[in-house]
Amino acid sequence: MHDPVVVAALARVPRHLLMPRLFAPVSSKRPVQRWRLVDFADEPEQHLAVCYGMDQVVVQLDCRPPSPLLAGSEYLGVPTGQSSGASLLALTLQGVRLGRATGSWRSGRASAT
Repeated sequence: MHDPVVVAALARVPRHLLMPRLFAPVSSKRPVQRWRLVDFADEPEQHLAVCYGMDQVVVQLDCRPPSPLLAGSEYLGVPTGQSSGASLLALTLQGVRLGRATGSWRSGRASAT
């Protein structure tokens, strides 16, 4: 990411504080069915690795909020709440910024004009 405005915007909003609890995949096998609940307060390194990684960040399984669940435990489930990976978010912000500069961004999609 080379756009200083996008880099500054991402630096101003600490992503990990918006998602204090998240689900990390237990294996790399896809589709992921087993997840481990990671709490920032208990495992900051693991949490940051998942939060700022390339993959989506899962914050909810099977429409259940992570709050009453036990951190560090494994759960089976299908993601029903997630955030885009940090790199995709950066590219999207850069695209919006470029679109506004060129006038080619209209109603959430690229335009030929």
